[in-house]
Amino acid sequence: MIKKPSKNQKPPERFFEYLKIANTLLGRFLPSYSSCFEMCKLQASKNIESEGEANRAAYDATQKILLLVIRAHPALCQYVFGKPPETEISSDEYMERIGIYEQVRVFSTALAHIVQRAAIAEETRPGEEINLGITSTQIASTLNADGSLTHRAFDYDIFEGVNLRRFKFCPVCEEIFWLSRSDKQACDKCSNAYRQKTYQNKNRAELNKKQREAYKQNKKLKKMKEGKNGTL
Repeated sequence: MIKKPSKNQKPPERFFEYLKIANTLLGRFLPSYSSCFEMCKLQASKNIESEGEANRAAYDATQKILLLVIRAHPALCQYVFGKPPETEISSDEYMERIGIYEQVRVFSTALAHIVQRAAIAEETRPGEEINLGITSTQIASTLNADGSLTHRAFDYDIFEGVNLRRFKFCPVCEEIFWLSRSDKQACDKCSNAYRQKTYQNKNRAELNKKQREAYKQNKKLKKMKEGKNGTL
């Protein structure tokens, strides 16, 4: 049974740990273990006849590729390994760490997709149920009006009880943040910059309006002056 989120309840700390990492991975391609292994197996099968040896070669190649991917993202590497991984790690430890990588990968891709689709839908159908579709991460197919997910295609409890409609992209840094207030427009680190930008834009619009009015008034006075001079 899916746990329904309360309207203003703050997500658990574990959710924010994942969110911090996810924001460093936005727009980055993170291959899944299964897709990477299948690709390596296909390549190995071209040169190795024995299925067992091909699988072993594919496993070794997949390990090298995913370790390179993880090392390329410091925050992800820190969370998955706790420290920079050694050149050689045991098979059991590798699979345990890849399990953590898969959780972060699915969370990052799924949350970015959900927030993006929700933002688009809110412009035309605010508060309505949103069909998210099924992506390569097999995320939930429906975002409910209360921010919960249903018809979920993966068993992943980190989204349980979280109102996913209270997340959006910051207009300044473009990272995902939680709306601690419904009227919040930017993340905490960018809130001052956003207010200043909004204030400047508002003042600029008012200044431009005054300049246009002054220009029209000066033009009118000039015509009046030319008209008087022409009658003398």
